[in-house]
Amino acid sequence: MDNGASSYRRFLDGDDEGIVEIIRDYKDGLILYLNAFGFAKTERFFTAKTYRRMSFCALACYSLAKSYSFYTGANHIESIVPLGTPGAILSSGLILLLNICVGVVVAGTMYTFYAMFRKGNY
Repeated sequence: MDNGASSYRRFLDGDDEGIVEIIRDYKDGLILYLNAFGFAKTERFFTAKTYRRMSFCALACYSLAKSYSFYTGANHIESIVPLGTPGAILSSGLILLLNICVGVVVAGTMYTFYAMFRKGNY
């Protein structure tokens, strides 16, 4: 257990999946961390550039997944994504992926609003 250090190193090396893992694992603690340690330490990690990359990746993934489902549905093409079984969250097809993408964008936006109202700019 490295507390997200390997994910952060991967993100710094250019792998955007690293920041997705950090947000997924620590989204509840970002604002608490901000209150506990202040803006200086938080801004070193969660900069405007990080927010832009995170939002772009999540929205691109969302749009590609929805485009795929709309294209296959409109053209009556069999989808390779399984429909899932009731009660099994990991077999839900694209729903889990879409929910993660929305969660990443919402978490980043809420943090940005908090930062803007707290200090006046971002």
